[in-house]
Amino acid sequence: MYNLCCIALDIPHSYKTVTAKHFKGREHLFSVYCHNFEVLNHTINYCADNGWGLRVSSSLMPLCTHPDLDNEWDIPSVAPFIKQCADTIKQRKVRISMHPGPFNVLESDNENTVQNTIRELNWHGWLMDQLGAARSRYNPINTHIYTGKGDMMTIAGRFIKNYLRLDDSVKDRLTVENNDKGGMWNCDNLLTFNALAQEFTGNIPLCYDILHDKCFPSHKSPRECFKAFYETWGGITPIFHYSESLSGREHSEFPTSKPPEWGWVDWDIELKGKDRAIKML
Repeated sequence: MYNLCCIALDIPHSYKTVTAKHFKGREHLFSVYCHNFEVLNHTINYCADNGWGLRVSSSLMPLCTHPDLDNEWDIPSVAPFIKQCADTIKQRKVRISMHPGPFNVLESDNENTVQNTIRELNWHGWLMDQLGAARSRYNPINTHIYTGKGDMMTIAGRFIKNYLRLDDSVKDRLTVENNDKGGMWNCDNLLTFNALAQEFTGNIPLCYDILHDKCFPSHKSPRECFKAFYETWGGITPIFHYSESLSGREHSEFPTSKPPEWGWVDWDIELKGKDRAIKML
């Protein structure tokens, strides 16, 4: 199965945002939340109509984790719109996931960054609960280890220590993806991290990204990396990432090939053409 990443280009609905600079009060902010969950509901139905899964946008509730606000998540005026999405997901059997942004650095040596990351990841876990997602890797929250400078085991240890500070709604869903940036967390080293994590936290499944692997390859072949990552999912169908590039790391607009058929997985399609690109596969 293919999964749409957040935004559909071929439906007449789009998300809104609010920045701290343009904050106009809670009433306006909450109206943006309601609008965004209406768009999400349209997107869920669109994915169901096409037989796709959905990576849910991390931008549905702008400013909701801003340290200068109250971190209000349970908002009476917004709750019915979230419930409508949860009902649609259940009725139409759409598999969902989330992928928090790169400012979430759980392994940081800066405690303020870690606290902000924990707040942000906990919001993702809360939202997945509200949407009726399973507290398992069937509905994963996927992240990276970003830090590439320093001792690898020390960095992995910080990630694991801070992972234990997360809400269960995050810990039960978290997966970690290979990364081509930073010069450290390719597939080989992420498998070492997975082995270390099992000693202290239990298994943290690994998400295989084919383009990251191409940009920062391991000693193992892509197929060997795929299979090693596949085995970390413990019987749950993995969600892996597929994209192509015409130049370096930049994602292409549309596909020229298809995801490899090395095992039964669901593929997040990270091409810039979004739903239009999926339709070409």
